[in-house]
Amino acid sequence: MSWLRRPTGAAQAMDDSAHPIPSPEPQRETVRPTVDLATIVLAVATLVLLIGGSLDIVHPFVPALIWGSTIVVTTWSLMLGVQRRLAGRRWLAVTVMLLLEIVVICIPTYAAVSMLAGHAADIMNFVERLADDALPSPRAGCAACR
Repeated sequence: MSWLRRPTGAAQAMDDSAHPIPSPEPQRETVRPTVDLATIVLAVATLVLLIGGSLDIVHPFVPALIWGSTIVVTTWSLMLGVQRRLAGRRWLAVTVMLLLEIVVICIPTYAAVSMLAGHAADIMNFVERLADDALPSPRAGCAACR
C-alpha cells in the first residue's frame, strides 16, 4: 500500500510545483433574501381559500361523477364489442351505447320515480297508519318456549 503514502523529497517538490496550493480568498458573506412573513401567510391563506372554494363547488357533483364512472367502467367492454361490430367506428359505438343506456337506465328510473310521485298520498297514509298498528301478541305456545 505504498501508493497511499504521500510522496516525500524530490517527488514532493515536483508534485507541489505542478499543483500550487491556491491562496485562500477572504470568505464572502452570503446574503440571504429577506423573508416577508405577511406575504407568505397571505399566499398560503389564498391557496387554502381557493382549494376550499373549488371543493365546495365540486361537492354537489361528486355522486354523479361516481355513478358515471361506475357506468363507464361496467359497460366499457360492451362498448368495445359494439365498436368491433361497427367496423371500428367509435362515434357510432358511443351513440349506440348512449341510446342503450338511456333505454336500460334512464327510462325505468323515470318510470319508478313518477310512479312513486303519483302514489305519494297513498304512501304517506300507509306510513301514518304504521304508528297505530301494533305487533300482535305472541301465541300461547311461544310463552313456554322462553
